[in-house]
Amino acid sequence: MRVDLSAFLAAATTTRAEGVRATVVTVDETGAPTTESVHELDAQDLLHWTYRMRDERTGETLDATCNGHQITRTDGTYTAVSELPVTPTRDDPRYFYTWLAIDDTWLVEMLRPVDLLARVLVTEARPEDNHLVLRCEPLGNEPSPYNGFSIPDGRQIVAALDLEQARFSQVDVYHQDKLTARFALSTT
Repeated sequence: MRVDLSAFLAAATTTRAEGVRATVVTVDETGAPTTESVHELDAQDLLHWTYRMRDERTGETLDATCNGHQITRTDGTYTAVSELPVTPTRDDPRYFYTWLAIDDTWLVEMLRPVDLLARVLVTEARPEDNHLVLRCEPLGNEPSPYNGFSIPDGRQIVAALDLEQARFSQVDVYHQDKLTARFALSTT
C-alpha cells in the first residue's frame, strides 16, 4: 500500500469540507438502534460554512452558519447570532468561529484524521481494500467540553481511514467489545 504523503497530509488537514454528510447510529446493550442523526457540512473555507444536524427519530434540528462576519445558530425555535471579532484576541480567537470548532468534534476528526490521531493510541493497523483500519484507545487528554471520539470512558475505537480521500469513512465505538455507536461519512 503506497500513499503520496504530501497529498495525504494536505487533504488530512483540510480547511474545506464540501457536501459532507455523516450519519450516526447509537445502539443499546442488545444491539438495537436507539438514535440516528444526520449531520451535513458544507465549508468553502474556515469562516464560510453551513452545518445542519437532524435527529431522525425526534425531528429536532440544529442549524449553524458562518458568513465570515457572524455565526447564526438555530436550535429548534431559538436563534442566536454572534459577531466575529474585528480583531481576534487571546480570549476570543477567530478559531472559535471556524467550522473546526463546531459542537460535533467527532465530525471534524473524521474529516481531518490528524486531529483524531493526535488524541489516541493506535494499537493495531491493517490494510483492508483501499482503507487502513485502525484500532485505537483514547489518550484522554482533552479538556472539557469535548465531543470527539477520544473520551476516556473505557471505549475502543475502530476507524476505517480512506487513503484516497484522507478521511475516516467509518468509525465504530465499542464498550466491552460491544458496538455502541457507528459514525459513517459520505459525500453528497
